[in-house]
Amino acid sequence: EGEDGAGRRARTVVCATDPQRLLDEWAQRRRVLEEIVPQLRAMHAKAGAAPRSRYLEGAGGIRAALFETLDWPSPLRGVLSMRDLMTTPGAAAMQEYIAGRRERKLWLHVVRSPEKDYARGWPTSERDFRRTRYAPAGYIFTMTMIIGRDAVAMISSRRENFALVIESSEYAEMQGNLFEVLWAASHPEPPVNAA
Repeated sequence: EGEDGAGRRARTVVCATDPQRLLDEWAQRRRVLEEIVPQLRAMHAKAGAAPRSRYLEGAGGIRAALFETLDWPSPLRGVLSMRDLMTTPGAAAMQEYIAGRRERKLWLHVVRSPEKDYARGWPTSERDFRRTRYAPAGYIFTMTMIIGRDAVAMISSRRENFALVIESSEYAEMQGNLFEVLWAASHPEPPVNAA
């Protein structure tokens, strides 16, 4: 409320509108959406057709790439360089990552090379949603790779200090197939002389 020029309080009058107006407005918005949705679908199809890659630098980038995989569908497949992961992003981050997978019931099928394994490493565990195998002798993985349904995250050691995420269904499928070959050639138990 305010005052008019003579110092009197002005009144506000509220009148109800015909409820049909709500339906008319909704119908108008629907027509606009029906016109724009085909354009949005065309843009979405173009965006989804081309692979997208992201280079993430430093410890923060490595952590971001690793934790992004928590939002990918189960199961994840991974080739892990445990010693490098325990350095960057570090033991606390790895425990947090495992807890995140556990909370989401996100399975990880992982192959590790004994030479880069972590002495108190993480074996197969139903509780932690993890199946572990060990690569044949002589295959040393100096990077970590996590393969999802539509994307792959590659994480370097601290020496090169980067992560690369490639969002491509075809690339993820190819890496997944290569992983399955490696999985079949790997062993459920580490060699006796492993680290």
